[in-house]
Amino acid sequence: MWGDEGVLVVASSPFRPLTEEEIAAGIKGTITRSRPTYEGGHDIVGDGAGGVIVFWDEETEHGEHKVYAQHLDGEGNLLWPDRVMAGAGSYYYESARSDGAGGAYFALTQSGTGAAYQWRISGTGKLLETRNYYPDSIGDGLGGIIRVRIEDVPPSGPPWERHNILYISRLDEGGKTIYSDKLVLTTPEEQQLHDLEYVADGSGCIILVWQLRKGLDISYGDIFAQRLDAKGTICWGEEGLPVFTAPEVRYQGGAVIIGDGNGGTIIVTAAGKDALSGDMVYAQRLDTSGNRLWGGGIRIER
Repeated sequence: MWGDEGVLVVASSPFRPLTEEEIAAGIKGTITRSRPTYEGGHDIVGDGAGGVIVFWDEETEHGEHKVYAQHLDGEGNLLWPDRVMAGAGSYYYESARSDGAGGAYFALTQSGTGAAYQWRISGTGKLLETRNYYPDSIGDGLGGIIRVRIEDVPPSGPPWERHNILYISRLDEGGKTIYSDKLVLTTPEEQQLHDLEYVADGSGCIILVWQLRKGLDISYGDIFAQRLDAKGTICWGEEGLPVFTAPEVRYQGGAVIIGDGNGGTIIVTAAGKDALSGDMVYAQRLDTSGNRLWGGGIRIER
């Protein structure tokens, strides 16, 4: 959704009407041909101006696989005279993120090998090769990307015996590194970072929110937030900022995050009065300095 309006995209397999011979033979309805065939892999990315870039898979009548893209404005008008072929052969659509400049970064996966095929498409439909797109990334609002990476330590074994290290990297619109693998958080031994969510503020900064789970503890621990500025400077303390501090909130889980349009963020979570389950919905707003603007959090579902 964009503002008070939305964009609906419907895709289906190509079809042809019946021929006169088929009608004479008593065949009714329409016949769907086997190729070209819509493969079902599709996605939609906002362009920042009320429109979208759409990606989809097709298989041609000769069995060749292709990935296409098209740009629509907020009224549903096609902005590119022809769809753009983003990939062909044994490559399948994987994921896409807005580049923050009217275009998108997207990744294709090679069938059989799983190798990544990485590109950027501009708002005018021009394909620009880049080797610096990662599925776990977002546009920085300035044409570049911010990559999020979690490392498990040790890399194998029971999850409750591990801990996590969170790294952030940022690249500009040309793929040049602004900062790389910035260490944001190392969880304590046998504590794990769960349900990480993040949002860019449009000026090169990123805000993250996560749950810190303690071993086998099913209370999900607390929810923390962190902000990195455009240069990768950590803004809200070494361990992050506790988001919900209302005394009646013990259970915290399933947090979601959205930018507030002023460099801060609004976070919503399921909350509970006991440590085992949630029976309330709480919201919190943080400004760019990490101040909790809504006290310890406000209950919103009642």
